[in-house]
Amino acid sequence: MENKRLGILFIFLMSFVVMGVQEHQAFAHSQTGTITGDRVNVRESPSLTASVLGQISMGERIDILSSQNGWIRIAYGNETAWVSGQYIRTGKNERPASSNQFVHIQTEGTNLRSGPSTSSAVVVKGSVGERYPIVGRSGDWIKIRLASGNEAYVADWVVSSAKAVASTLQGKVIVLDPGHGGVDGGTSGSLGTIEKNVTLQTAKRLSDELTRSGATVILTRSDDQFVPLPARTEDAQQHGADAFISLHYDGAHSQKAAGFTTYYYHSGHKQLARSVNQGLYGTLSSSNRGIKTGDYFVLRENHRPAILLELGYLTNPNEESSIVSAAYQAKAAAGIRDGLLSYFTY
Repeated sequence: MENKRLGILFIFLMSFVVMGVQEHQAFAHSQTGTITGDRVNVRESPSLTASVLGQISMGERIDILSSQNGWIRIAYGNETAWVSGQYIRTGKNERPASSNQFVHIQTEGTNLRSGPSTSSAVVVKGSVGERYPIVGRSGDWIKIRLASGNEAYVADWVVSSAKAVASTLQGKVIVLDPGHGGVDGGTSGSLGTIEKNVTLQTAKRLSDELTRSGATVILTRSDDQFVPLPARTEDAQQHGADAFISLHYDGAHSQKAAGFTTYYYHSGHKQLARSVNQGLYGTLSSSNRGIKTGDYFVLRENHRPAILLELGYLTNPNEESSIVSAAYQAKAAAGIRDGLLSYFTY
């Protein structure tokens, strides 16, 4: 009887040893990937509401253990954690593009790089109006063919490309509302940035982006003028807006406050808020403060689908320095565009 108990105990212990070996082998043969975003949040579980354990910098290599609903479980120190899959490039992410697709250079001096990362060497700088054939994609980067026949990479948030999904915006009427204006300057930053100016800059950049995608865009103001709130909502009603987007930049007493927030008021407009928030999450590296209900006049008194975006904190010196850059505003515009494409697709 004693020998039998010892035998059972031996089998039990050996099962743990085998399981440990199998887990070690699975870890040793896990797939590897590269982080494509800047300061990507590492979370405790696969959810935007999960606790942030830390951040990983662009270009870092990680071990991929498994995936779940767009999230990737990775080895993180001596533990495991989760990262959004959209910020990880693997060999599977490298995919050929269909023929007859081109990128169009929108900004003078656009960097065309040797690899799909901002740390890759600049091969050449593109000029406004140039177009290059697309030969593949890698995460948020587009592989193109240069006139010399060589290949290079360009970030998809700084160029315009012919995408099939762009047809979902064809004929849609989008009213963009650059917050504040005239005597109403809005929030100001420690570096001297005035909200009314950057909301207008962002609105014009976004207008160009949406127009290229086939939308009809109406701006509630196109220069530094004061526009009463009722007039802004009337624009949405008068033009039968398919979406009304009010653009703002936030402020707080604490300089540590950071991130972007998406507001809606009417429950029927929540899906628009959710889609655009997800689009911004895919392009902006700043923290996502989520979607919230906001009792703002341009939302409450609006009968058309309406949201209000706070795209970052001017009172945070680090965010302020990013917000004023063309790159940040281009990423914000690309995120809003992607969110609208998703909203009108489903």
